[in-house]
Amino acid sequence: MLKSLAVIATLAAVASGQGESTYCGELTNELMMYNVFDNTVEGVHCPMYAGFFGVMGATAAICFSSIGAAYGTARSGTGIAVAAIMHPEMVMKSIIPVVMAGIIAIYGLVVAVLIGNGMVDVTNYSAFKGFLDLGSGMSVGIAGLAAGYAIGIVGDVGVRGTGMQPKLFVGLILILIFAEVLGLYGLIVALILSTKGTDVVCHSSPTNRCCSDGYIEKVGEIYKCVAQA
Repeated sequence: MLKSLAVIATLAAVASGQGESTYCGELTNELMMYNVFDNTVEGVHCPMYAGFFGVMGATAAICFSSIGAAYGTARSGTGIAVAAIMHPEMVMKSIIPVVMAGIIAIYGLVVAVLIGNGMVDVTNYSAFKGFLDLGSGMSVGIAGLAAGYAIGIVGDVGVRGTGMQPKLFVGLILILIFAEVLGLYGLIVALILSTKGTDVVCHSSPTNRCCSDGYIEKVGEIYKCVAQA
């Protein structure tokens, strides 16, 4: 019973980082075999496939937002064309949904350019940065797709309704603004994500399970834990 409690206490100390010397014992040459080094050329944190996620993020940003903008423009333009048959004087005032739909594509373009400019040095592009850029592109792209879809439907029906009841115009503009900010929310999140992860070091520092920080090295006749400078 007492032996079992001692084993449990030792394991708990090792898990908390306080019992390394009890677990590993005296640092010797045999324990140096557990030194782990980053032997990859590009670095364990900067694999060759990391750039794929960044490129897909930039592609998703411009493609999804452009699809949303195209749908919003086409749907609103159809409504404007139908309403202009009976009320041609309302064409210029009814063009607002088309303009707001076009802005959605600009959001995606901005994020795609930021992601592309951040991929200049491929040898220093980490997987974590690639994941952030992918999330950034997906955020603004899908948010822009949703915003463009909403603007298209509201613009189509709203322009036709305004032709029959001019008092609907103010309400139509408010609805379009709330549909537009959906894409703006995605842009804000994308900008926050795209500015993170630039300080990741490609090569991992040497480690050893018997050292809380660093690896075992022989200094003179003594084996000790050394932290990488």
